[in-house]
Amino acid sequence: MEKTIGMILCGGFGKRLRPITEKIPKPLVEIKDDYTILDKQLFDFKNAGIEDVYLLTGFLNEKIKERFGNEYKGVNIHYIIEEEPLGTLNAIRLGMEAIDDHDQFIIRNGDVIADSNLKKMIKEGEKSNIEEEPLETLNLIRLGMEAIDDHDQFIIRNGDVVADLNLKKMIEQGEKSNYPFNIFITQMQSPYGIVETNGEKLASFKEKPLLDYYINGGVYFSKSKLDFGDFKTGDIEKTLFPLMAKENKIGYYREDGLFWMAVDTSKELENVRQEYKNRTDKPWGYEKVLIYTEKYLTKELFIKEDYQTSFHYHEKKDETMYIISGAGYIEFNDKTEYFSKNDTIRIEPNIEHSIVATENTVLHEVSTPYLDDTIRVNDFYTR
Repeated sequence: MEKTIGMILCGGFGKRLRPITEKIPKPLVEIKDDYTILDKQLFDFKNAGIEDVYLLTGFLNEKIKERFGNEYKGVNIHYIIEEEPLGTLNAIRLGMEAIDDHDQFIIRNGDVIADSNLKKMIKEGEKSNIEEEPLETLNLIRLGMEAIDDHDQFIIRNGDVVADLNLKKMIEQGEKSNYPFNIFITQMQSPYGIVETNGEKLASFKEKPLLDYYINGGVYFSKSKLDFGDFKTGDIEKTLFPLMAKENKIGYYREDGLFWMAVDTSKELENVRQEYKNRTDKPWGYEKVLIYTEKYLTKELFIKEDYQTSFHYHEKKDETMYIISGAGYIEFNDKTEYFSKNDTIRIEPNIEHSIVATENTVLHEVSTPYLDDTIRVNDFYTR
């Protein structure tokens, strides 16, 4: 895998989240106590093996610097500041001018939250004379491109997206793709409940179902710097991307069934905070407490494809795992036990083990009520 540079678009005003965003930029909005949208995104980059991240900033950029400085858990942070907002295209351009031409990149919107597999997206993974009015994104992206070397590949993320994307998979796919640029797409969810009719009768209700349409998920992988042509400002999704699609230069990376949310309104922020009410992000996915009583404990674990938990054991906890979806195996000291959907596996106290996902896996862990009873024998991640 070539060196991949991360970029996060952090320059928006977040007007629809006011008054929260009057004193902080939207990526610094907390989704749980002392854990912001940007914390989540940087955590994802770290666990995908990305060592350098460029934050494409503007409004209240000093607040971001105050919180993160020049490093986040071993990830080097670089700042590209757009003094006058000219859109995301220019921001990405400036970021790209700061890295080598041979590096690849992933671009993310800084306000999107999703459970997508960026590692897988990378694995699977520009020109025009038309002028556009300044919109929201183009200039910030242009600034980002100017900050990087010509050999770098990139992941660019929208700064308001919360997503459980597997970045490593996205990178691996992107490197093998026949297309120089790949976009993460996610299935669209209806904002309303749906009713179905049968003749004159109302037959059924479906509460905000997933639709048979896919939308831009706010994460982009590119094998090299973008050619912006004559575009100087504006929204890159409305200027450069349509042209690149017509020229057959854009592929896509897709993961279904993941948590994804773009935080644009107070309602969307509340939805994300509800998701994180009893959830803790892990290097391999997340852990969520569903039920906790004096008699038993139920957790939901999401483990991304090609990730695994630490090799660990529980001193008192006796647990039974119910595989809701996915496939993989549990590695013990003396054996390997494979699992798939609907399987049940019991693990008694003091048994060392690691859960390995060969597909995105969701499991429910029902156990005796010892919430923090985990002793790591071999941790595969720096924390």
